[in-house]
Amino acid sequence: MSKWPKPIHYGLLLLIIGGILGGLLVLVNSITAPIIAENEIREVKPKLEALVPTCDTFEIVTDQLGTLPNGVKEVYYGYEDDVVKAVIYWTETAAYGTLVMKELVAIDVTTNKIINVAITSTPLTTHGKDMDFDVYKTFFKDVDVLTYNNASIDDFSNQNPEIISGATVSSKGVVMGVIIATTHYLAHDWSF
Repeated sequence: MSKWPKPIHYGLLLLIIGGILGGLLVLVNSITAPIIAENEIREVKPKLEALVPTCDTFEIVTDQLGTLPNGVKEVYYGYEDDVVKAVIYWTETAAYGTLVMKELVAIDVTTNKIINVAITSTPLTTHGKDMDFDVYKTFFKDVDVLTYNNASIDDFSNQNPEIISGATVSSKGVVMGVIIATTHYLAHDWSF
């Protein structure tokens, strides 16, 4: 019988069990994380092609950009004949409560204008029907990125994209995604 009191025994036992379970969790995550990332890329690739149809290939460059702002999930280059024509941000923003919206924001590197914005996933519906997020295809198209650089969501309250789509909070989430993408785009020193 040990000379240590029972609370110390139980504490050490819990510590050992926690360490083993933590190690197992790290192992499972190291196996599943690449699979999840590959599935996400497979999911978003058709949307990238539809968003920037002039580009023939896309490359993930997220790891080359260093620290990214909160809300940026991935960054892609879009190539046309092996020349970078677009930088595409895949952003995640708050939709409603704890729900998250994911959107792609494509920026033309020659004109510094938004090519287009596409919603890749949204947990929101209205009366059981999907909301009309196609409106953003015209709302942001060909807008200069300086319009959204370091902006606040309140700067755009008079433009009312939510009235068109029928989703106030999620519309603000989309605008926030555009603000995050354009602000990073203009702050980064791009060398293509």
